Parts: sequence; C-alpha cells; structure tokens
Amino acid sequence: MEKTFIEFCERGDLIQAQEYLRLNPTINVSIGNEYAFRYACIYGYLNVAQWLASIKPYLYVIQYNKIDFKYLRKP
Repeated sequence: MEKTFIEFCERGDLIQAQEYLRLNPTINVSIGNEYAFRYACIYGYLNVAQWLASIKPYLYVIQYNKIDFKYLRKP
C-alpha cells in the first residue's frame, strides 16, 4: 500500500495522494526514512511536501551524503 502512496507523491499528484491516504488511513507515510517527503522535495513538488509536513509535523530525515542525492534528480 505504501508503494502506491509514494508513487503519487513522487509524481506530485497531491489530489491522488490525499485521496489514497483518506481511503487507507493506516498506511505508514514515513516508510523508508520519509521517502515520500524526500522525493517530493527532490522533484520540486512543494505542495506535496508541505502537505506531508502538515499531516506529520515531525519528519525525521537522515541526511545522506550530497553525492547520493545528485543522482536522484530528474534529468
């Protein structure tokens, strides 16, 4: 279930992510070291990142080496 939620966040599809969470309130939105939040930020989906921060105000993201992140950006 979390994989589908993450895919919505990665694509910047806020409406679908919100609806999916509404229908599946027990999913772990923080799975994978706040994966959905991190990737919304990396891909520039500020609206999704802000929404995730609003539903979970305490986000614990472990910062990796910056080299790791430069390869994750969209071309």
